Amino acid sequence: MSSLQKQINKGLESHHEAHALSVRVESIFDLVEKHTGIHWTDMVGPSKKGHIVKARHLVAYLLSRHIKGPSLEQKGRIINRHYATMIHGSRSIENQAQFDQRFKKELQSIEDALTSSDIHLEAERKTTLSSFLMTKDQLQKIHNLGANGQSFLHSLILVLKS
Repeated sequence: MSSLQKQINKGLESHHEAHALSVRVESIFDLVEKHTGIHWTDMVGPSKKGHIVKARHLVAYLLSRHIKGPSLEQKGRIINRHYATMIHGSRSIENQAQFDQRFKKELQSIEDALTSSDIHLEAERKTTLSSFLMTKDQLQKIHNLGANGQSFLHSLILVLKS
């Protein structure tokens, strides 16, 4: 598991869909890194340099707008910040986009890229789902395991829903 995955999982530790979300969160970090040239370790680090803070605010904005489920507090933990920083960062990006048309176009480009990566992830998830299809005999064998089989099926359903 990469350091970024560990950082993301730390923020999402109590969320039941952490794995599925961590892939999307990693996409956000990747897109912001490509756009700004700032490595994710700097974004989650203590630096207060303007260009790093701007990248961090961009991550906060994208997490707030595109990651559903976890609380702002959990999202803030991903970037080692308080939830108030998430709010401030998001507002900062919204204000800049409102007054700077060039930045607004850049932001739209990043969001479009994120949406396209979401479409790719959904297609990948459907492929994975089809590989989990079971025959009636396989389902009957699992059912015959009693409580253990039901527990397994319940866990499988939760994973497939994420």
